[in-house]
Amino acid sequence: MQKLTNRKTRRLTGKQSNVLEFIKRTIIEKQQAPTYKEIAENFSINVNAIQQTVSALIKKGFVER
Repeated sequence: MQKLTNRKTRRLTGKQSNVLEFIKRTIIEKQQAPTYKEIAENFSINVNAIQQTVSALIKKGFVER
């Protein structure tokens, strides 16, 4: 899920960084990416906010769909 290109040229917000680290940890622990619902529950925010955050990570090249 992680994409390495353009990582150094694109900055992450604190929230994006936290979500990215959660995604990485989940992949390492479960060998699969977390669902939007799992991410939202972990951060106690709604799924729509997570969808926007993950979309930004995709656009910035940090994750792939």
